[in-house]
Amino acid sequence: MSLILLILSLSQIFSISEALSFQEFTTVNVAQKAGLEKLSSKLKNKLPHEYMKRDIYLLRFLRDSDFDVDAAETRILGFMEWRQKNNIDLVLKEEFPEYDAEYRVIYEGCDKGGNPVISLPIGDWDLRRIVIAGKSKKFVRYVQKILEEGTGFLRWGQEEGFNMTQATILFDLKGVNLVTHVCGGCIPMYLELLSFSQTYYGGFAHKIHVLYAPEFSLSIWDLYKNLLTSSVAKLLEIHGTQKHVFAKELSREIDPSQLTQRYGGVKLEGVDLSSMRSAAPPAFLANPFSLKLKEKNITDFCGIDWPRIENIIAESFHK
Repeated sequence: MSLILLILSLSQIFSISEALSFQEFTTVNVAQKAGLEKLSSKLKNKLPHEYMKRDIYLLRFLRDSDFDVDAAETRILGFMEWRQKNNIDLVLKEEFPEYDAEYRVIYEGCDKGGNPVISLPIGDWDLRRIVIAGKSKKFVRYVQKILEEGTGFLRWGQEEGFNMTQATILFDLKGVNLVTHVCGGCIPMYLELLSFSQTYYGGFAHKIHVLYAPEFSLSIWDLYKNLLTSSVAKLLEIHGTQKHVFAKELSREIDPSQLTQRYGGVKLEGVDLSSMRSAAPPAFLANPFSLKLKEKNITDFCGIDWPRIENIIAESFHK
């Protein structure tokens, strides 16, 4: 039961919402368009960053509020207040080298819908050690940075002309155990992560696959999944420990060329978020300068050679 709590908590941290293609996400009817224009007019002088004033940014809040303009406005202003209170605009300048090395976030490739695929090897994360060391607050801050970078990464893709609004998440539970991942002191930290992520980072995940889930947890999962809302049940899939089985299931949504061998793909390794970050200043992910990839004959985001991109980023920055 504790493992199921961990799975649900991690899933909510990355804010499950309705999975839509880019075209579906950006398509609105006449009434919805009018609501978007009304929201934009009400907030144009209240938002601190230009990217926040764009339709595609406001549209996420409208969709999460079922196109209730007043509710969307309340959520956005609440988000702005929370950001200011917690100095979220500064988090991208903060460094967590000890967490980057051990609590890795890895870019794999893309799914067949063009969404970036991000893997998190949770089984390698010693969360109990964080709690014992009294560093829960610092880890929460680290997760805030990851979420800011993740949403910034999607914005960067949009600015480069790629159809990206969400990401597919792979939670890798290989090595997870109740001692280091579901300790008593871990629960308050999970609850804090749940609180701000559900409220302020809605719609980040297009689909979530939990991989290497211990076999005993699957039967428990069958009992509990019926308690989930239909949207969560639709977007969350739990897979067992047999790689050849879940690799076949993943291949329906993600081509093996876009996955590392750990998940049944053909790639030797993915790209650590920390490596992508080190190739450029924080603005690359937060408020990215244009690399004009299409001018460099890079038109397929999912086929990007990231080591090459790292060199382009570095060259652009130094120029």
